[in-house]
Amino acid sequence: MLGTSRFVKCRFESPVDLRRHLRIKEGFFLPGLAMAGEPGDRVIVEIAFPGEGDPPLLRGNIRSHQFGGTWLDLPYARVTSRWMAGPDFPRRRDRRVACDLFVEVESGGGSPWICRVIDVSRHGLRIAAAAMEVGVPGDFIDVTLVSPGNDFSSTPLTARVAWVGGHDAGLELHDNGGALLPILAAAEMRWRSAPEVVHKEAAEGCVCDAPLRITG
Repeated sequence: MLGTSRFVKCRFESPVDLRRHLRIKEGFFLPGLAMAGEPGDRVIVEIAFPGEGDPPLLRGNIRSHQFGGTWLDLPYARVTSRWMAGPDFPRRRDRRVACDLFVEVESGGGSPWICRVIDVSRHGLRIAAAAMEVGVPGDFIDVTLVSPGNDFSSTPLTARVAWVGGHDAGLELHDNGGALLPILAAAEMRWRSAPEVVHKEAAEGCVCDAPLRITG
């Protein structure tokens, strides 16, 4: 009911360790993990460090299975590593949990349209939508969760546009915030069973210790 994306956790010793790992230009490597799935399958990666409260969530695709691990294409991994908050950074009020759902959005009396939900928290959700589509901060819109098999309620919910970025927007539910609790619980349960890669500093067996030039 949360879609078809593969979930995986990746733990690093520090942001410096992550940036060293990202020097491999051919993709994002998960050492020691023969991840289920075929090239092109969607994947969501949770990246975290010791003591950090709100791990960044990266989306991409499986590229290949080589060198005792799995290669991913994560387009925004490098950008994320530059502004990633450290362990002492103030934490969010609610933890965001990645999911793989869609919502129908109706804004400004226009025709409804479908977009992807990027992550969800207790009081809101982040969707893949630009400013010209969703409106400006402070606008109220109607959103309806779209789930295969109708696992979640299809009742329209009123949400306030909290912020709008270049390619996504944050929505805060104006009422009936309890509607997100079943989704949040299901997503958290799926993340608990997700495989985890612990990348130690100078990780033995990882190609970031001896960078390889992958041409395939």
